[in-house]
Amino acid sequence: ETAEKKRVEEMEEMLRKLKEHLEKIEKVRTSQQEKVGVLELEAAIKERLDKARHLKERHEEQIREKLAEQNRRAELVRQNKERILAEGGGVSDNQTNESA
Repeated sequence: ETAEKKRVEEMEEMLRKLKEHLEKIEKVRTSQQEKVGVLELEAAIKERLDKARHLKERHEEQIREKLAEQNRRAELVRQNKERILAEGGGVSDNQTNESA
């Protein structure tokens, strides 16, 4: 009877330790899954930031190109005005001045 009781207690203790071990394993597994989730989230954020940076660079390049074109047109207008004045022509009432 005493040996049987001791055997039951040992089995219960072993079962308790086994349950604790399983809980630890589950915590580790959950922690690893969370880390994977965080890494995936970080990768997604990095990808979005890279895309946003690329779009911003492309937009800035378009603005620079438009500004350069505007400057080229303004220079052409100035050259045309100088050429017209050099040829002795003036601006008549029905012509308009473009401001550069």
